[in-house]
Amino acid sequence: MEVIIGCVANLALAGAILFYRRLAKLKWLQLDPCSYFLFIALLPTIVGINVFLYTNIEIPWGLQDLLNPEIILPVYVGYYVSWCLTFIFFGIAQSVIRIKDRRISHNIFLNDPSRKWFSRIVLISLSLILLTDLYLIGDLPGFYIFNGDVLGAELAKGRFIEERFRSSIPILGYLMQYFPLFALAWMFDEYYSSGKRLKLLITVLLLLIYTVMTLIKSFLLMPVIVAMAVFISYSEHRINLKFVGYSICLVLAVVIIPFYLLFNEQEVNLLAKVGSRIFLVQIQGAFLIRSIFEGWDLTALLNGAPLLKRLGFVTMDPAAQVFVEAWGEQGSNGFVNMNSHYIGQGFVMFGNAVPVVGPLIILMNFAAIVLASRSLQIGNSSHISSIIALTSLSLIPFNNNFGNALYFKPLLAFLIMSIFVFILYRFSRFIAR
Repeated sequence: MEVIIGCVANLALAGAILFYRRLAKLKWLQLDPCSYFLFIALLPTIVGINVFLYTNIEIPWGLQDLLNPEIILPVYVGYYVSWCLTFIFFGIAQSVIRIKDRRISHNIFLNDPSRKWFSRIVLISLSLILLTDLYLIGDLPGFYIFNGDVLGAELAKGRFIEERFRSSIPILGYLMQYFPLFALAWMFDEYYSSGKRLKLLITVLLLLIYTVMTLIKSFLLMPVIVAMAVFISYSEHRINLKFVGYSICLVLAVVIIPFYLLFNEQEVNLLAKVGSRIFLVQIQGAFLIRSIFEGWDLTALLNGAPLLKRLGFVTMDPAAQVFVEAWGEQGSNGFVNMNSHYIGQGFVMFGNAVPVVGPLIILMNFAAIVLASRSLQIGNSSHISSIIALTSLSLIPFNNNFGNALYFKPLLAFLIMSIFVFILYRFSRFIAR
C-alpha cells in the first residue's frame, strides 16, 4: 500500500511541477527565482519523508520513543498535498510573483554615479554589523572549540540563540539575519556582472570568520543560496551546470567543516552525519510534532506574532516543545528547536487545514515581497530593490519557524532592509558628488 501511495504522490507532484513550469514558460535547464526557492525547500525534505515512509530508520537523541508510527502515512500525504498545491498556486499567480529580468535594471544602474561607493559602504556596514553582534554575544562558541570543549561550544551556541529569540534588539535582529545575505548577494552580483572579485572574497572571509566563531552554518550556507538566486535572476535563467557543481561543492564544504570541528573522524562518519543533517533532520520534526499534538493550539498559532512576548503573552513553538516533551524543561539546553516542514508545525496552528492554508500563506509572502520591490525602487532603477527582495524571499520559512511566514516577517524584513539600504545609497551618492 505504501508503495502505491508513494508512486501516486510523486507522480502528482511531478505533474504539479510541470504545470508550474508551463505557466512560467520555462525551458529545459531553466529556473526562475521563485521555482528555485521552492526546490531549495523541497529537495531536502522530500528525500527524508520518503526514507521515513519506506524504512524503519530511527530518530536519534532518544526521540524515537515519542514517534507514533500511525501518523507517518497521514503526514506523508499531507506533505505531498501541500507541495502539489504550492506549485499549482504559484503557477496561477505567475504575473504577481515573477521577478523581472535583472539584466535591464543592471544596464541602467551602470550609469549611476554612486555605484562604486555604494559597494564600499555595503562592505563597511557588513563589517560593523558582524563585529557588533560578536561583541554582543560575548560568550562565543568558537572559543570553546579552540579549547577542545565540544559540549561547551554546543551549550554556548544554544544559550545565545535562545537569548536572541527572547530579547533580541528588534532592528539589529533583522539586520543581522538579512544584511549579510544582501551584502554577499550584492558583491556576487558585482562579480558576476563586472568580474570584480576582491569585495566578494572579503565578504566571504568575514562570513567565514563569523561562522567559525558562532558555529551558525547558515551564515555561509544561505549566502550561497542567495548568490545562486542572483545568477538565475538574469536573462534566460539557464542553469550553468559547471556553476551548479561549484556551488554544491561549496555548500558541502560549509556543512562538513563545522561537523569536522565538532567531531573527529574516528568518532563519526562525516558523510553519514552530513547526509542525515541535510535530508532527514529537516522533516523528522514534523513526525514528532504530529505524534505529540492532536490538533491546533492557540498559543502555537500566536507564536511569532509581533510584540506579543514583549507584552507578556505566553506562546508556544511546537518545534521547540518536542525537546521539552522528551527531556523536561531543562532537557532542551543547547538545542533551540526540532526542524519541521510546516506540515508539522503548521498542524498545531491550523489543524488539518494546513496542507491548503500553508501554500496560500507562502504564496502571499512571495507576492507581497515581489510587489513591494516593484514599488520601492532605490535609486534610478529596481536593481538594488530586487536583490533585497531575493534576500527576503530566501528566508521565507518552509521548514522551520512557520510563524514568521504567518505574520509576514520576511516582508517586514524587506521594508526594514529597504530603509537601511536606502540610507546607505543616499550616503554613497553624497560622497560621490
